[in-house]
Amino acid sequence: MNFYIGFEITILVFVLLLQVSKLSKIRLFLKERKKRIPCFSRYPSVSIIIPCKGIDERLEENLNAVMCQDYPDYSVVFVTAEKDDPVYPVLSAFCERRKNTKLLVAGINPQRGQKVNNLLYALHDPIVQKAEIIAFMDSDCQPKPTWLREIVYPLLDHDVGITTGSQWYIPHSRNIVSWLRAMIGNIGGVPKYLSEKMVCGAAMAIRRETIEKIDIEKIWSMAISDDLSLAREILKMGLEIRFIPECLCYDYSDITLRDFFQWLWREVIILKVYAPHVWKTVFVFILPYLMVPVGISLLILSVFYRHLFIHGMIISALIPILTIGGIITALYFNDKRTALWAISGAVVGGFLSSITVLFSIFGKTITWRGIKYKLISNDKFFVLKED
Repeated sequence: MNFYIGFEITILVFVLLLQVSKLSKIRLFLKERKKRIPCFSRYPSVSIIIPCKGIDERLEENLNAVMCQDYPDYSVVFVTAEKDDPVYPVLSAFCERRKNTKLLVAGINPQRGQKVNNLLYALHDPIVQKAEIIAFMDSDCQPKPTWLREIVYPLLDHDVGITTGSQWYIPHSRNIVSWLRAMIGNIGGVPKYLSEKMVCGAAMAIRRETIEKIDIEKIWSMAISDDLSLAREILKMGLEIRFIPECLCYDYSDITLRDFFQWLWREVIILKVYAPHVWKTVFVFILPYLMVPVGISLLILSVFYRHLFIHGMIISALIPILTIGGIITALYFNDKRTALWAISGAVVGGFLSSITVLFSIFGKTITWRGIKYKLISNDKFFVLKED
C-alpha cells in the first residue's frame, strides 16, 4: 500500500512540476515580447495567400479584416481548386470591390493535398513572385490590424527563416463542442509553438528568397501538411522558426460533434506523420489525463472499499492541478472566456485528446474539408474519397 501511495504522489509532483515549468516558460516569453516594438526603416512588399474551400462562417468579416492591415504595401491572393466551389462567386465579387486582390483557380492534383496544391499554384502567380515576403493565412481566421506588421518584422533578420502565429478559437455561442475545440486548440495547442519548432499554416510568413532556396516544389510535391513539412526544411537550413504571440488569428466559428472529432483526429494523425518526435513526447503528457477517471472511479468504489479512498484522493488531486494550468494559460493570452470554460472542461478536453493520441497509434486516414486521405508517410498518401 505504501508503495502505491508513494508512486501516486510521485506522479502528482511530476505533473505539478510540468505545469509550473510550462507556465513559467509562457510567462517569461510573453514578458520578453512586450519589450519588442516593430520599427521598420523600410517596409518589404508582401503578398498574402489565402486558400479557400467552401463558405466559412463569418467569411466576409474575415476577408475585410485581411484588407484592413496596418501595412502600406501588400496584396492578397485568394485561390480555390475549382470555379464551381460555392466560395468562388463570393470571392470574385469581393475582388471586384477591392484593390490589390486577385482570385485564382488551381485545379485538382491527386498527387498533392488540395490546400498544398492551391498554395503552390498561387506561388507561381506574377503578383506573388514580385513580393519580398509571402504570408499565408486560412480563410476561417480573422487577423488583428497589426497582424501583418508583426509577422513580417522578424523576417528582416536573415537568421529567422519563418515566422508563425497560430489559430485561436473563440466560438460565438455556448456550443459545448466548439468550446472543447477551443480548450484543446488554445490551451493545449498554442503553447507547443514555444517549446517545439513548429509552424501554423493558418498564420505564417517567409521570405521569397528562402522559399526559392528550400525548393518548395519538391517539399510540397507529395505533401498533405503545408506547415510541418515546411518547418522541417527550415530547420535543416539552420534557420530559426520564430513564434509571434501577437499574430494569433481568431476563429469564431462553431462546429458539430462530427467536425470536432474529425478535427481532433486530423491534428493528431498529421502530427504523427510529419513530426513523429513531437507525437512521441505527447505520450508523457497524456498520462495525467488518463489517470483522472481512475481517481474518480476509486473514490466511488471507496464507498464499499474504504482503503481505496486515499488512492482516489491523491489521483483526483490531478484535476485542480490540470484545471488551474489550463486557466492560467488562457489568461496569459488574454482570453477570459476560454479560461472560464476551462474551469469545467480543461480536464475533459485533455482526456479526449489523450484517448485520440492512443488510438492514433493505429490510424492513418483523415478527413479534411470533405476529402478523405490515407497517409502512408510524409511524402506519400492516397485520396480515398471526396464528398
